[in-house]
Amino acid sequence: MTVSHITSLSWVTQTNLTLSPSSLRRAIARLSSVLAQAMLSRLR
Repeated sequence: MTVSHITSLSWVTQTNLTLSPSSLRRAIARLSSVLAQAMLSRLR
């Protein structure tokens, strides 16, 4: 994970905190899937 990647993830999280709960849940699911893919690709 690069620093810019982590920064963008935190920015997306902060941005979605101001949105509706449903979009926040979608954003969390998307972020968790992205993080899982990043960890898997790192293990490979």
